[in-house]
Amino acid sequence: MNEPDPNPSRRHFISTLGSAIGLGLAGGLLNCGNRNSADLPNIVLAISDDQGRDHAGCYGDPVVRTPMLDALAGEGVRFTNAVCASPQCSPNRSALYTGKTPHTTGTEVLHSPLGGAEFIFTDALEQLGYRCCVWEKWHLGKAKQIEESFDDLRANQPFFYQLGYVEPHRTWKHENIYGTEGIRVPPYLPDTEAVREDLAGYLSDITWMDNHLGAFLKKLENEGIRDRTIVIFAGDNGLPFPRAKATLYDPGLLVPLIVSWPGLTRAGMATEALVSFVDLAPTILSGLNLPVPEDMQGQNLLPLLAGRTDSVRDVVFAERNAHADEFVMRCARTHRYKYIRTFTNFPFLPVGDIANGASWQEIVRLRQAGELPQPLADIYNEDPVPAEELYDLENDPWEFTNLAGSPELATVKRDLKEKLKQWMVDTGDNPELIRLL
Repeated sequence: MNEPDPNPSRRHFISTLGSAIGLGLAGGLLNCGNRNSADLPNIVLAISDDQGRDHAGCYGDPVVRTPMLDALAGEGVRFTNAVCASPQCSPNRSALYTGKTPHTTGTEVLHSPLGGAEFIFTDALEQLGYRCCVWEKWHLGKAKQIEESFDDLRANQPFFYQLGYVEPHRTWKHENIYGTEGIRVPPYLPDTEAVREDLAGYLSDITWMDNHLGAFLKKLENEGIRDRTIVIFAGDNGLPFPRAKATLYDPGLLVPLIVSWPGLTRAGMATEALVSFVDLAPTILSGLNLPVPEDMQGQNLLPLLAGRTDSVRDVVFAERNAHADEFVMRCARTHRYKYIRTFTNFPFLPVGDIANGASWQEIVRLRQAGELPQPLADIYNEDPVPAEELYDLENDPWEFTNLAGSPELATVKRDLKEKLKQWMVDTGDNPELIRLL
């Protein structure tokens, strides 16, 4: 009996690569009929570490200075509903590179490495002649580690360059350049001076990162290659504050995603389309007219980037697994509603870096003093976290009122629950979790 192929993605890519040779890039961007390397676009992927969607000037933050991100949004497409496959660093990064959910590739637990046989989109780029490298954070193990960074950006060879920032992950690494005045405190945090100072440190790290990215892209401009470089900027998960990172609430799931693709994207475009990080790998491959492996689970976003459609999906899914704890959760989100299923029986606890931070310590202080205002006292005192949560995001964008028991929304809950279960089945999730759902 034949053994199953351990790498169907790689097999599919190699078997269909020949049919892709001789084709031009998406939308007729560049004529690369003979795959001349000088005709291929460079690709820069910049990933911030723990940056929530709302914390850039182009996303409406009134304090933080992000001139480079604002400029990128002005020349490309800004996504307002980019949803992490997982609100945890390494699981979501694996989804970005593989086009598959973390539980499909066995990378759902924080720090799980990608296996050497797992196909990632840079494997395809290397087959095409790209030089691929990662600067700073990779976080996906040594088996698929891309080579160290290089300085020669002028060589007659297209490159893929990942800028893996460690900002604004706690603890803050750069000088605090913002005072507390004007800081916008989200409603799920208490508005105290300690929290404002904490947020100011977070925003300062974002500005440092933005300045570094600006200098890197200026270097490409000075080399005369910026106009043939695709630039993708993405956060890896939500901000490192309570009820955000490592949770399935929107502050943990929604991140900045900006794509500037010369010849494809239109200047200053914003889209509310629901997208997932599993969509990025098939989009990059499709944009280079490379075959997309059959087992990739994401959607091709090229029609969105070109402004030819305003939607590629009506529901998006996410998962949360062990993160130095044993919380296991899944969710299904539409534009209007979100259903969360928690499979473990614990009270709310933030992950370690957040638990040691000033904002969580302030919540603990206020709670012990009986001074934590509503509804914060409710959401931070849940013991255990409800098995089912349902939120009307239109009327309750901060997800304070759990409507899972509402008779009026029973049909909505049942529909999202069925969609979630089917997704878990289709993507090979844990059978025991599927049975519990």
